[in-house]
Amino acid sequence: IMAHKDGPAYKPLVAILSLGSSSIFHFYESLQDARKEKALIELFLEARSLLVFSRKAYETLYHGIPERKHDIVPTKPKCLFTGATVLRPDGSVGVRPGDAIARGTRVSLTMREAI
Repeated sequence: IMAHKDGPAYKPLVAILSLGSSSIFHFYESLQDARKEKALIELFLEARSLLVFSRKAYETLYHGIPERKHDIVPTKPKCLFTGATVLRPDGSVGVRPGDAIARGTRVSLTMREAI
């Protein structure tokens, strides 16, 4: 999903229900940062997770999910995740910084309210 802002046609609140594969959702300060994949914040979205954001995240930041076959969970403190449901190669459950997570099919339902 290319980096974008949702715009003024909607109330500044969005809810995204992620189904299927996990991925890392990025927030950027500018489109130039998005082209360089220089994210301000990265959120690990687990399968069956709900992301809700508003205010600055909605009104001033760009957001998107870069196209790739797998994600490397960042080791930087700007990445937030719970790591509760990903099955690790050793059979344990969870995700840790530095893990490579293969992407599968991801389906998302995005809910916004028009003004």
